[in-house]
Amino acid sequence: MAGIFGFFDYTKPGKGVDPDEPEKRALFRYLDILWHKLGKLVAINFIYFVICLPIIIAFHSFVFEPLLIRLLENVPFGEAGAGEGLTYSLFFTFFLFLFRLPPIILIVLLAVSVFLIGPATCGMTYVLRNFVRHEHAWVSDFWQRARMNFKQGVFLGVLDAVMFTMGFFNISVMFEPDVSIPSFMIGAAVAVFIFYLAMRNTLFLMAVTVEVSNMNLLRNSFILTLDGLWRHLLTAVINGVFLILIFLAWEPAELIFLPLIGFSLLGLTSVFISYPIIHKRLIIPAMERERGEDDESEESEDEGR
Repeated sequence: MAGIFGFFDYTKPGKGVDPDEPEKRALFRYLDILWHKLGKLVAINFIYFVICLPIIIAFHSFVFEPLLIRLLENVPFGEAGAGEGLTYSLFFTFFLFLFRLPPIILIVLLAVSVFLIGPATCGMTYVLRNFVRHEHAWVSDFWQRARMNFKQGVFLGVLDAVMFTMGFFNISVMFEPDVSIPSFMIGAAVAVFIFYLAMRNTLFLMAVTVEVSNMNLLRNSFILTLDGLWRHLLTAVINGVFLILIFLAWEPAELIFLPLIGFSLLGLTSVFISYPIIHKRLIIPAMERERGEDDESEESEDEGR
């Protein structure tokens, strides 16, 4: 007898999906995925977190903390002690003191992390996309897709590193009082960085959905970003609220949020909102072209007879 008195019997067929059942509203579909895939979201998030850890340490140490201090120093209130208590948010730096690693090893780890982050993002995006499409995906698919998109993933990962470095540098320059660079040039550079953040919603998603060269990937992502601008704005608002709550509201929450579900939750939000653009603009036209080619081949066969 399978299971115990009929319980825990995983050989039984499920109840399936009722074809006449009305589709749930977007919010409930999102929460349904989050609830039923929570275990897998945590698993792929932890893998991604380990790969990202050197980047996270560097980001906290050299970008996030100095930028946050500058922001608080420029607020019109509470300037005295504006930077007090911020050292605790550098919690990832305890790894540096714990392991006492030589600088050269830290640099190598950071380089490896930058090299692998793109393929890892492709792997996570593929799993999240399958969740959104209600298709099966396992943790092993994370590694398989990372291998399949390795070259393109490395390209996107290095592009990410360059754009994020330039973006946060330009943002930090905005708060420097003695900068000779014209403000409109800095503003334009920051605007390009913000637009690139919107493009990322479709860059990795397109990379794991269709086969396309790197240049066409960038070009199509640019077009799709303009086409679905409101979706990217919605993604930025939702994920921005998550990040503000985690990084600023209660600092210890970052210790729990990032290793457990932070990256997969932000990624799921992005994929859930952006995938309809990919489906409408790329997948449906491709299916229609394929059906047209099949019809033409059938007609030619009939004429041949």
